[in-house]
Amino acid sequence: MKPELSNKLIEILSGIQSSISQAKDFTVEQLPDVAQQYIIYGRVVETFLFGLPLFLFFATQILFWFLLRKVTRSVNLSVREDLLTGCIFSGLGCVIWLFFSVLAFSNFAMVWFAPKLYLLKGLASLVH
Repeated sequence: MKPELSNKLIEILSGIQSSISQAKDFTVEQLPDVAQQYIIYGRVVETFLFGLPLFLFFATQILFWFLLRKVTRSVNLSVREDLLTGCIFSGLGCVIWLFFSVLAFSNFAMVWFAPKLYLLKGLASLVH
């Protein structure tokens, strides 16, 4: 009975070894394609996350200036007060835009100019 058990154990272990070898070969074969797709995905996402604050900044500035002109015409404020209020809100919007752009620029620059580092950073985050 022991030789049969020993033979079955050898068969099971050799089957596991061949499965692992096949999985390793498949993984090594697919790795360049997976890496390329991850970098493309990162470029799309990071460009969107970097461009969104810029788009929102310009959209809010245009909307603000439009509304400010409408209000100053109806209330008859002077041009000086109109410009002062506009500069204050534009400056506030610029500071907010700069804050979000600085946060997003690091990953944006990494994925476009150092894609291997971006890939390694993504792999390191998977390990943790």
